[in-house]
Amino acid sequence: IFCAKCWNVDMATQVLIKGPALDSLLDPESAHATYWLHESVLNGISKIFFVEGAFTGFFILLGILFCSRIIAASLLAGSLISSFVLGYVVFQENHWYLDSGYAGFNPALCVAGIFFYLVPSWKLTGLGFFAIVATVIVQGAVDVVLGIL
Repeated sequence: IFCAKCWNVDMATQVLIKGPALDSLLDPESAHATYWLHESVLNGISKIFFVEGAFTGFFILLGILFCSRIIAASLLAGSLISSFVLGYVVFQENHWYLDSGYAGFNPALCVAGIFFYLVPSWKLTGLGFFAIVATVIVQGAVDVVLGIL
């Protein structure tokens, strides 16, 4: 999956990686023309609690920050890495999928759970990054399987 971007640049055949928001289901005129980093990160945090909105995500992050700055930082890092680094830069998902927060809530929750239950260290940071990458790949695979069924 990580080599798909390099494959698309070098080879004649293309590897298509699509999210659950298919182009046929999404009206192109209603889709965002630009990617909003703050909207995707904060929506990813708010989706953990099944709530919509970047403003709500900001207040959730602020409330968690008052309780634990380590958990707040892990939520922010999980949502940021999964939506921006993996979703926008590597896999080049569409803006609707990223801005709505669907790419950020599972990895953010996974890495927050890791830092909640284990003692924070630099090795644990590497494990958290690996968990973010693995969660994005598994979430994408499940989305593809459910899209086929």
